[in-house]
Order: sequence, then C-alpha cells, then structure tokens
Amino acid sequence: MEAAARRADRAAQKRHRELARLQEMENAASAVEEFEGIVDGLRSAHRQEFSSIDWTEIESALEPIIPANTYEKEAIAKQNLINFRPNILHKIFGTADKVRKKREIAIEVGKNEDKEENIKRLEEHEAQILEWKFNRKLSEKVLKKDTKAFANALRKLGKFNETELLVDKLVLSIEDDGSLSATVTVSNTEIVPSEKYSLLRSGRLSVKNMPKTEFYTIYQDYVASTVLAVANRILSTIPIEELVVNASCTMLNKTNGKIEDTTILSVFIPRISIEQIVLRRVDPSDALQNFLYNQRFKKTSGFEAVGEVSRPTG
Repeated sequence: MEAAARRADRAAQKRHRELARLQEMENAASAVEEFEGIVDGLRSAHRQEFSSIDWTEIESALEPIIPANTYEKEAIAKQNLINFRPNILHKIFGTADKVRKKREIAIEVGKNEDKEENIKRLEEHEAQILEWKFNRKLSEKVLKKDTKAFANALRKLGKFNETELLVDKLVLSIEDDGSLSATVTVSNTEIVPSEKYSLLRSGRLSVKNMPKTEFYTIYQDYVASTVLAVANRILSTIPIEELVVNASCTMLNKTNGKIEDTTILSVFIPRISIEQIVLRRVDPSDALQNFLYNQRFKKTSGFEAVGEVSRPTG
C-alpha cells in the first residue's frame, strides 16, 4: 500500500512539473509575441491606407433632405385592431373587449414611438445639416489653399490622431511661396524596448539587453515610418502636390549641453513619388531612397541633428 502511494505521489509530482513547464512555455510564447507586436507597431505606421478626399465633390454636395415623418408603428397597430375578430374562446371567456382595449392602447403606444422616432430623425438631420455646412465651408477654403483650413481638414476629415501614430505633435507651416512643411514631434528613443525577448530551443524565455545596432535600427524605422505615414495622410487629405516633412525630438545639443527640440530627419515628398510606392510592403528606412532627404544616422549611436532638406528648384 505504501509503495503504491509513493508511486502515485511521484506520478502526481511529475504531472505537476509537466504542467508548470507547459505553463512556463505558454507564458514565454505570449511574452515574445507581445514584444514582437510592440516592435512591429513601431515600424508599421506607414502601412495604413487612406482614401483621398475629393474636395470638389464635398463642395458641390447637395443639402441633406429633411426626412419624412414615419407613422409605421401606429399604422401596424391600427391594422391589428381592424383585423381583430373574436374567436370562440374570446366569446366563452368574455375577453374580446379586453383584447380590443389592449390593441387600442397599442395604437397610442405606436403613435408615441413614431413621434419619438420622428424627433430622433429630425435631430439627426439637423446634425447632418451642420456637418454639411461645415464641410462645404471647409472645402471652399481648402480649394483656395487656405493653410488654416488645412489643419482643420486633417483633424476633421483626415482623422489625424497623434496617439494613433505614436507622435506628440504635428505642426503645419506655409512659406511665402505657398510651399507646405509639416513638423512632426516623434517620441524619443525610450519608445523602443530596452530588452529583447526570444524563445530558446527548450521553449523557455530568453531576456537580453537589446543590442545597440538593433535598438537604433528599430528607432530609425519608427521615425521613417512615421514620416511616411504623416506625408501619406496629408497628401490624401490636402490637395497639394508636394511637401517637406521634418521629424524632430528632444535630444542633447552637444554644443551647449542643453536638451532641445532637434530635427533628425527631413524629407521632401512629392505626391507623384509616394503614390508610386506600395507602402504596406516597404521597409520604411529603405523607402527613403525614393526621396530627397537629410539624415545623419549611426547604427551604434542613432540620429544626429540635421537641417531641413532643400526643395528642388526649377
């Protein structure tokens, strides 16, 4: 008996160790999957696809038609009353008047529900009118190249969201000659994980310090991906043919020892060039070769300050 109990105890301990091992492997796989998702997210902003906005179509859009009132529920309830024919059970139990009264009440209920529905439709129509007026006025300004309207267009119709793109701020500026520049404030290098997660052959989790070259390569891809995403979003929203996108972040100015906003990447992006690229398939840093750009980057130390790229002349 004692021997059998010991065997059962050893078997139970073995099962417990096996379950613990499987749980450890599952947790390790989940941790690696989460890590890879974070890294991929940093490199994927440029993969988003945006439909171009047709401002001429918006400007010429007709005023929303006021909705007709509905009396559907009241009509159904009335028809139910008209169709009511007492059967033998109604006559035996004397419930015909009760049923008829119930259907008469249903008419009032239906009338009130129709009234509420009509009020709701009218409120929705009023909101549509306000949106139509806003969009029409905005489209007139955008088509006249009003730069203040450009910012509103990005917010309202371009749905530009800093949080979604993992950036802190976007500022649009226009020169006297009408050329447009966008300065996007990207996150500092802290956005990149400092540790690298991977699975060992045994299925266990390996956690190591992120190699410097890989760390800065990920950050470089994040910055390039963000710049391409911002350019694509702006060109999909605003009817211009080219722009310069500058990426800046706070970093140490080695000449004065101060932490300052510093441009680390500046790219001149014509519409015709970016439209020829299948953005969802490219490596963001490699894709910069399709444009004129300023960048000083070392794989072991990252970005250095640069000036804004010069636009082509002539």
